[in-house]
Amino acid sequence: MYLCDEDNDDDDNHNSNNKTELETKEQEEEDDRPYTREEIQTMLKTANDIRSKIIILLISSSGIRMGAIPSLKLGNLVKIEKYGLYQITVYHNSKKHNYKTFCSPECASIIDSYLNYRRHAGETLNNQSPLLRERFNPADTFKVNNPKHIGTGLVKYLVNEVLTKYSALKQKLEYDYENKRKVGKNSTMMTHALKFFDTESRKAGMYPDFVELLMGHKLPGVRSHYFKPETNTLLEGTAECKGYIHAINDLTINEENRLTKVVKELKEKDDYKNYIIDKKIKTLEDVITQIAEKFEKIDSIKKADRKFFGLGMPDDKIDL
Repeated sequence: MYLCDEDNDDDDNHNSNNKTELETKEQEEEDDRPYTREEIQTMLKTANDIRSKIIILLISSSGIRMGAIPSLKLGNLVKIEKYGLYQITVYHNSKKHNYKTFCSPECASIIDSYLNYRRHAGETLNNQSPLLRERFNPADTFKVNNPKHIGTGLVKYLVNEVLTKYSALKQKLEYDYENKRKVGKNSTMMTHALKFFDTESRKAGMYPDFVELLMGHKLPGVRSHYFKPETNTLLEGTAECKGYIHAINDLTINEENRLTKVVKELKEKDDYKNYIIDKKIKTLEDVITQIAEKFEKIDSIKKADRKFFGLGMPDDKIDL
């Protein structure tokens, strides 16, 4: 269940009176697919507005819906330095629909760049500052320090602009005035990056109920009342259930960022192996040293005993 449903794109809706219910359903199932990683990469490369990049990465890496983005404040984001990502409180003013999710380090990095730009422009950021604000002229001090949240309409416009104007992933459909409907339909809807989050998280092995909760869904039946995992459990998981961190690489869009993470993990594993090897070598060296010291002590005792009893040293020559 979602608080609101933005998967129905107004510019793509069309009257399907000419199709049977079965044909319409089959067509929807055929078209109902998530954007691929390559398509989202294209969206990010062609986006001219950094806010568009943040929106795209928020949707694809956190599962947040478009309607929840405009109301986000900086106080709703908590940086988890250990993993380089943000914990996000969604619908913070709603006791009923309030929930927490996370965004990837890749997304967090773009957010940090955007916030640094605003600081350098002279804006004083605080917990009440909007995460995404309306555009402003840095020379206008009043505008700089009186930020306004962007609206849901602007969020949709920014994403749609990338899809249609820059990346050509979405076609502007012709309008059939005689039948009063759009002609054709795009293969993916505007917010199907949400399906990317769901699909990739599950492929990465994240516990299914965790995926649902991170997308703000209510669990079916009594589980919604009794299954209340802590936020850190959603993030790190348990011995039996994988959490968000296990899906980070799968939710990362830029290949360079993905490779960097893989190299880091391999380096950490290699460092760990080297640490174990070095530790074992050190242990063996300590054991050898201890054994040598014992032999040296025993040898000293033997020499002392021979001298005391007048037997001479082991290497002494005895003339007969």
